[in-house]
Amino acid sequence: MFTGLVEETGVVEAAEPENGGRRLVVTAAVVGQGLAIGDSVSVNGCCQTVVETASGSFAVVAVPETLRRTNLGALV
Repeated sequence: MFTGLVEETGVVEAAEPENGGRRLVVTAAVVGQGLAIGDSVSVNGCCQTVVETASGSFAVVAVPETLRRTNLGALV
C-alpha cells in the first residue's frame, strides 16, 4: 500500500501488453525528473517499480496479478 505524498498527477502516454502484464509509460514533468530505474512510484495508488526513465517520463510494468487486483489494467 502506498503511504507517501502525492507530488504530481501524471498522464499515461502508452499502455502496451508485455509478458502477460502491461507496460505503462507515464509523463510526469516533476516526478519523472528525479526517478531512476528500480525506484518505487505510486501509479493510481499502486506501488510500481520504474523500469525505464526519460526526460520527464517513466515506465513501469504491471504484472498480471496487479492487473487483476487494481485498476491499472483499465488505463489506456
